Amino acid sequence: GREKPGMPPTRFWSSTWRWRCWLSPGGGRRGSRPTRRRSRRARRERVSSPARRSRTQPVRGGALATRYEHQLALDAPDDRYQHKNSTAHPDRDYTVDDMWENYCWYLERILPACEAAGVRLALHPDDPPVDASLGRVPRLFHGFDCFRKAMDTFDSPMHGLNFCHGCWSEMKAGQGVLDAIRHFGSQDRIFYVHFRDVQGGIDDFTECFLGDGNCDPVETIRTLKEVGFRGFLIPDHVPQMDGDEGWNHRGRAWTAGYIKGLLDALAD
Repeated sequence: GREKPGMPPTRFWSSTWRWRCWLSPGGGRRGSRPTRRRSRRARRERVSSPARRSRTQPVRGGALATRYEHQLALDAPDDRYQHKNSTAHPDRDYTVDDMWENYCWYLERILPACEAAGVRLALHPDDPPVDASLGRVPRLFHGFDCFRKAMDTFDSPMHGLNFCHGCWSEMKAGQGVLDAIRHFGSQDRIFYVHFRDVQGGIDDFTECFLGDGNCDPVETIRTLKEVGFRGFLIPDHVPQMDGDEGWNHRGRAWTAGYIKGLLDALAD
């Protein structure tokens, strides 16, 4: 069969376009559904879910952002919350070695197909990028060494990073983000960027507007330019502004305008 026995389903979530799909460890597609547009009720349920964030937090201008508190996640009474949208729940506690073996098993099969088809496979950090298990499954990609290991193990021009600026900011409260851009960007391994930021570190962070977080977005853009980055930057998680609908269209418009201003200012 296509699935590797004894391993939980692997979920890949493209948060950019809000398409969710669940893949078996062997790459078999289990199902997908578009979720671009959400009702206010659905968004409130998502914000309050402890799977990624603990609660809503007011930020600049009264906008509502999302906050993650690691201790609340560890204290959650039901260890299945992390997998509430998956087709199956983990049947036991998995180890880092288990999950790394699973990751390698998958990449050994999918990466040759990507190379043959000219498809670039971009690796996103775990979010939250904690060096711990949540929902009985450990996080594999939570720091620089983890990504370097993945890129070195599967060294291919079709294997790189979806560089989630917010996740890298979460890891060490903003420290090391520019170093990671220089390292992976100079190797042409950054395929595209989720451009967002947070306030705080991995134990307790709040998503925020660009310019209000741990990192200086001007320096981020400048460093991407220095390493020759020619991919694309897109808004990712944005605060909910007054009058926003489920997709936070006003927060996204503000962020897109901010990014455009940065690019124009640093064009030459």
